Amino acid sequence: MIISGIPWIKNRKKLIFRSSTDFFIYILFFGNYESIFLTIFISLCWCLSNYIIGLYHDKENSFNFRSKLKITIKKFFISLLIISIIINFLSFFNFLNSSFFNIFINIMLINIFSFTLQNIYSTYFRRNTKKKARWNFIGEEIIADKLKSFLIEEKNLNITISHLKNFKKDIKSVGFIIENIKLLNNKDQIFLLNQSIEGNAILNIIEWCEITLGRIPADLISAGDLIKIDFSSRVGSFQFRLKRIGDIFFSLILLLFLLPVLIVSALLIYLEDKGPIFYYQTRSGLMKKNFQIIKLRTMFINSERHGPQWSSQNDKRVTKVGSFLRKYRIDELPQLITVIKGDMSLIGPRPERPEIDLKLLKKINNYSLRYLAKPGLSGWAQVNYPYGASVNDSKTKLSYDLFYIKNFTIFLDLLIFFKTIKLVLNAEGSIPKAKQ
Repeated sequence: MIISGIPWIKNRKKLIFRSSTDFFIYILFFGNYESIFLTIFISLCWCLSNYIIGLYHDKENSFNFRSKLKITIKKFFISLLIISIIINFLSFFNFLNSSFFNIFINIMLINIFSFTLQNIYSTYFRRNTKKKARWNFIGEEIIADKLKSFLIEEKNLNITISHLKNFKKDIKSVGFIIENIKLLNNKDQIFLLNQSIEGNAILNIIEWCEITLGRIPADLISAGDLIKIDFSSRVGSFQFRLKRIGDIFFSLILLLFLLPVLIVSALLIYLEDKGPIFYYQTRSGLMKKNFQIIKLRTMFINSERHGPQWSSQNDKRVTKVGSFLRKYRIDELPQLITVIKGDMSLIGPRPERPEIDLKLLKKINNYSLRYLAKPGLSGWAQVNYPYGASVNDSKTKLSYDLFYIKNFTIFLDLLIFFKTIKLVLNAEGSIPKAKQ
């Protein structure tokens, strides 16, 4: 069985390894300058900034030397600028005993050392992903075909699935996906036990989807799977209480810090068409309870006179100012008030409109399960999948929501929080996918 919260960690071994390397590089160069606590704090800030600018992610499987050098130089100077700002800021408030100029050489050295190692890692990881990992599936062929279709959707995964009808001694794979181990005879179960002893993974369908895809497709969930998840005991748990405290604290901080952005945005909205600044809308929340959200208006007045509809690429209903606000998700900021009220959380499934929800409930299996979690300003689905604008998109996003509901931890919330910052600063994930 998979321990709650672990699957997303297993999928990020490279990220943890690469960021940990940077963390210890900073400790190595700056450990003698300040207190260990301040050194750790600055190191964590630096690793976070490197994560946000994409230092630990290789989006392209292959690209020429010139483009690679260009990207490396760009990331180098951004990273150098960020760490310089952090140290200057701390020096200004006398948190640091050493001045920026005294440690500038070390800043250059750690950046050069870090980027050299990161490029070595990129080359190593790229070479080691050329060989496809093979999984063997035991179960109905229709399920095997579904799993294969999921791999086609992912594209970045270097994995193949073979549908086996019986076990053979010379089977070579990284592991086995078993639809129902109870249907196997004693001989086959012993075979799987021996395979497990030899280091091959033995997973059921849900476990494999969690680890490999980072989501749980709703079509694959049975009533038996749901019975194993004790949702009721989680609501009053310490982690949920801590989550609520974090929602209030960070929402207040963000509102205070981003108040100038909200004021300027409100002024631009009014100047464009002299219409209302805010937009109110009813959404479905926890346990299907409806509530109202407040957003900065990004569409022309009366843009939905023909009824509720999904947004689309190059949506003509969106204003010029609204297009910019949506790109950087500034229009979502007033929803922090809804988070403070308790109708929403900072992290959770995206709240949908009741009219659209009614349609999706009829077309998507187990769609109502998303109501088991309080809706969020951001979420596992939002940071892993582009803006949803169709039934198929909603079905895919539900699979990410189910993963989040099943594997919720405070640490997973923190990961989503940092991924959200990365997406916002890089203006990613806020535009609907093009229609196929």
